[in-house]
Amino acid sequence: MKHNLPALLLLVSFALLLTLAAVIYPPHTADSAAFPEPGSPEDPLVTLSMLRDFVQQHAAAGGGGGTFVLVNASRGAFLEGGAGTEIILRAGTAAAVGNTPGNGLVNITNGTNLDTGAALTRNHLLLVPRADGRGARITSATAVFLVRGPHQLR
Repeated sequence: MKHNLPALLLLVSFALLLTLAAVIYPPHTADSAAFPEPGSPEDPLVTLSMLRDFVQQHAAAGGGGGTFVLVNASRGAFLEGGAGTEIILRAGTAAAVGNTPGNGLVNITNGTNLDTGAALTRNHLLLVPRADGRGARITSATAVFLVRGPHQLR
């Protein structure tokens, strides 16, 4: 029996070690929190439609984005933009309309300010900084604009 004591102690020690390891490191299953199920709220799958919805929501909330709309206008009409409206003159001629001297449209393409009466350059990106009556007055028979943001044609 004396010779079997070290083997018995070794066996008991090994069993205790396995029990302790099982308590400290429990087995993980696919349902456990360590490995959430794909597609669950803890591990969502991102689809193209989810990304499109996200971008459209944030664009509608004023975070940029959105699409340009085509606006056709005739001589004398006034295209008034809201705060942050972007305007591109594509055809025809038009003049900037500001609310006071020095407060007109911003020509983002060349980094200048367009005061009231200044001619718009075709294919330049213009910005209406505030919703205070700024925009463009059409000076040719017809004009075509691309507009992104709130606007009214009067």
